[in-house]
Amino acid sequence: MERVISYTINSMLAKGVIEEKQRAVTAYGLDLLLSTVISLTVLIVIGNMLGQGMQTICFLIPVILFQGFGGGYHCQTHLRCWALMVCSLVFALFVLQRLPAGIVALGQRSADIRF
Repeated sequence: MERVISYTINSMLAKGVIEEKQRAVTAYGLDLLLSTVISLTVLIVIGNMLGQGMQTICFLIPVILFQGFGGGYHCQTHLRCWALMVCSLVFALFVLQRLPAGIVALGQRSADIRF
C-alpha cells in the first residue's frame, strides 16, 4: 500500500495538485482512505460469505458512527484494527444467529411503540 500511496503522491506533485509541504498530510489521508475502503469491502464480503450481508451492514453502520464520533480504542496498526473488526463482526453475527426468536421479536415490537 505504501508504494501505491507514494506513486499517487508523486503523481499529484508532478501535476501540481499538491505542494511538497502537503505531502505528509496527503499521504496520511490516502492511507486512511485506502485502509478504510479495503476494510469495509473485506468485512462486507465476509458477511456475504456467511450469508448475512444485510446484518453485516447493520452492524457496520453504528460501529462506524461510534468510532468516528465517539473515539474509543485505537489499534497500533491497520492490520490489528482490521483483525479486531473481523473478530467483532463474526462474534456479533454468531450471537445474532443464536438469539432466541422471541428476543428479536421483542426488539422489533419495542421499536413499533410510539409515545
